Amino acid sequence: NLHTPDVTVYIKDRFKILFDFNSDPNETLNRLKTLFTQYSNADLTMLSYVDMRFVDKSYLCQKDAPCINDVNFQNNLSTTTPTTTPVSN
Repeated sequence: NLHTPDVTVYIKDRFKILFDFNSDPNETLNRLKTLFTQYSNADLTMLSYVDMRFVDKSYLCQKDAPCINDVNFQNNLSTTTPTTTPVSN
């Protein structure tokens, strides 16, 4: 389990992005921007969530993928470490 305060941003009609509240927001947003440039709009529409809570990794979870059960969005708490394939930034 992650033991850091989390912030969940809900992108209207798209997906969720999880952030570590204690991380540098500029650095995290730069990593997110870099990550998004690697995917098409069609790919992004298939996302359920993007987990940016890790310093040098990002996790993407597609809609209807098993990893959707890894994060409890109602409480904004992680229940397990995401099992999706990490994307190095």
